[in-house]
Amino acid sequence: MTTARKLTSNTIIQLGGKLVSVVLGLAVVALMTRALGAEGFGQYTTIVAFLQLAGILVDLGLTVTTGKTIAQGVYTEHKLLS
Repeated sequence: MTTARKLTSNTIIQLGGKLVSVVLGLAVVALMTRALGAEGFGQYTTIVAFLQLAGILVDLGLTVTTGKTIAQGVYTEHKLLS
């Protein structure tokens, strides 16, 4: 298989996966909105947004720093994460 053909094939697969993800996401939002109602869905999205913000604040860049330190070979993964 040529590089161009592989690139085309992989691009189509990626776009198909993205399309499935979007369609399923819209279906879930529609079902949740019907089940919770407008006010309940608004409360749900507010709670999820605050939890995501809390997750970002708790992480404080530790994930990126840990990956960089492991990649540099300064410490072993076991020593760094223990």
